[in-house]
Amino acid sequence: MKQQAPATSMIALVLGAVGISFAAIFAKEAMHAGAGPLNSALWRLILAVPVFALLALPHLRTASRPSWWIVVPGLAFGLDLLTWHLAFTKTTAAASTLLANVSVVFVGFGGWWLLKERIDWRWGLGAGLALTAVGAMALLASPGTGAPDPLMGNLLSLGTAVCYAAYLLSAKVVRRTVHASVVMLAVVLIAPLVLAGGLLCTDEPWLPPTSDAWLWIVLLALVPQCAGQGLIIWGLRGLPASFSAIVLMIQPIGAAVWGALFLGELLTGADIALSAVVLAGILLARVGTQDTPPPAPPTPSN
Repeated sequence: MKQQAPATSMIALVLGAVGISFAAIFAKEAMHAGAGPLNSALWRLILAVPVFALLALPHLRTASRPSWWIVVPGLAFGLDLLTWHLAFTKTTAAASTLLANVSVVFVGFGGWWLLKERIDWRWGLGAGLALTAVGAMALLASPGTGAPDPLMGNLLSLGTAVCYAAYLLSAKVVRRTVHASVVMLAVVLIAPLVLAGGLLCTDEPWLPPTSDAWLWIVLLALVPQCAGQGLIIWGLRGLPASFSAIVLMIQPIGAAVWGALFLGELLTGADIALSAVVLAGILLARVGTQDTPPPAPPTPSN
């Protein structure tokens, strides 16, 4: 595949990070308008299918047969949305987004263990700082933020971090040989199966009940899913993962700002201090990760 210019990849990552920073806001607004946490996540993906189908069509005509790895990002992203949208019902948009971004620590570990990337002492120190602060946030979660069950919400958000790390790692492998639009088309076709399974286990309706809820879900599909995730997956190929992670730290900062502006969500002094430690730890962990080219994805035997 043609090499991407670092400058255009950086612009894509910045815009993608800003786009996904709206995810928690739009999802919570959809729920306030009557949508359920799982049906809003499900329709976020379904409404994105036509967009990625159109973008992927030229590449599907010329693409070789992809490996089984292309299924993995979709499964991981489905679990990511399942846990994250449930977390929205328990904790604040800012907290859920911040804790979900601990995924970059897991990406660093997974890159070292699975993709044989090199990490140094800064990764270990940063990972320890971030995970310690996250544990303290979970223990000190305060109902004064307006969140109904912040402890459970924070735990769900940590589950989201694991799933999102699996999504990024598998997408990074697939992107070596597959165009970003094809990867994202596979994601929005496979991930809804995971969410549909979750819906079957609840009494939540399959369709959002109000026009206002549909409006927020359409925005959720277009901005965080199509623009945000699409640009991130496209930009990952042209920049080192350590630098990419620094750029993606725009997301939790943006989510905190949007949550305060649009949802009236406030963090306590302890939450703000621990959030700063989490961000510093994540940044240090990623600076201590040196990218090496990952191995080519396995191909199925004939």
